[in-house]
Amino acid sequence: MYGLKEELNIENMIYEIRGKQVMLDSDLAKLYQCKNGTKEINQAVKNNPDKFPERYSFQLSDNEYNNLRSKFLTSSLESGYGGRRYNPRVFTEQGIAMLSTILKSKEIDELKTTVIHTRCKGCENRCLLTFNEFSNGKKFISGNRCERGAGLDKSRKEIPNLYQYKYNRLFGYKPLEEKDAPRGTIGIPRVLNMYEDYPFWFTLFTNLGFRVIISEKSTRKIYEKGIESMPSESVCYPAKLSHGHVISLIQNGIKTIFYPCIPYSRKEYEDANNNSISIILQYGDRRFLFTGDAEEEEEQDIVNAGISIDCDVYKAGHHGSRTSSSEELLNAASPAFAVISCGEGNSYGHPHARTLNEFRQRGIQVFRTDEQGTIEAVTDGVTIKWNCSPSETWKTGN
Repeated sequence: MYGLKEELNIENMIYEIRGKQVMLDSDLAKLYQCKNGTKEINQAVKNNPDKFPERYSFQLSDNEYNNLRSKFLTSSLESGYGGRRYNPRVFTEQGIAMLSTILKSKEIDELKTTVIHTRCKGCENRCLLTFNEFSNGKKFISGNRCERGAGLDKSRKEIPNLYQYKYNRLFGYKPLEEKDAPRGTIGIPRVLNMYEDYPFWFTLFTNLGFRVIISEKSTRKIYEKGIESMPSESVCYPAKLSHGHVISLIQNGIKTIFYPCIPYSRKEYEDANNNSISIILQYGDRRFLFTGDAEEEEEQDIVNAGISIDCDVYKAGHHGSRTSSSEELLNAASPAFAVISCGEGNSYGHPHARTLNEFRQRGIQVFRTDEQGTIEAVTDGVTIKWNCSPSETWKTGN
């Protein structure tokens, strides 16, 4: 059978002659495992002269052969042609391809292939693999982007799991036995800033004589335990999860639970509206500015912060009221579009005439929820697509 011998190094069998990369007939005879050696190769050329023009195959001249022997003292050259009456024949890439089609044995003709398509499960890429299984038991796999898909062993380096190390470092403390804790047991929920502060609180309470018990790892079941104790469905997910951890400690018989919290945040402004968080959202070349309910006082701080607030879309501050969307902010932001979120027929007079006039004078196109309902802006980082056309009424609130 003319199958390739895998242990031979093909790179060492390629020579450059007449400006072409070629292989010797003796090396090809080894690769194709020809029983009669070069005789079988040359017979194939002799029987098919039209398929082997000189650009496909040619016989070396004496000078070419001697040069080759002087540069490359290979076993093929020495043993195969030391006492031969003719010089070796060489084959170009096209000639090798033609030769392989001619040197067919009965076994190759009878070779059958089964093709199977499947997804690799080696990683999250899920490459689409094509398995070619031959009747001789060999397999060829294509479509894989790494060695895992080909079923090859991947050399791994033992890299430390820093996430697991930190987790164990934070929570890998052994509590006191009940008999050694004169002040009893205290529970701590495994949530929020406890992922940073637990070592401090554990050490403090342990030294004070408490047996410190941390709640279990967060799971869906832990989250569900806290749902019934929530005063509102609008409470954020971490808060609901925290309630679940407290309930879990209670269900495990912990009667004293410690969790420090700050019931209020420091006010930087007297007016609650001016404590709004402002955000610049950028995707590709498109930028969106959100200022919440910020009024002129906070808007001035935003402008003076030294951060570029240049944007394409501006979510009008405080529902388009007269105390927001100041001239200084609009000069710095220079938006092409403004979105006003306000209720139809609201009692606050939103949007205010001053705000609408500022937009109109600057050529800013306006979208309004009181007239158009839900406003959607979708960007691919280059263009922005809206679910409706800009408002043209410039109608102020009542």
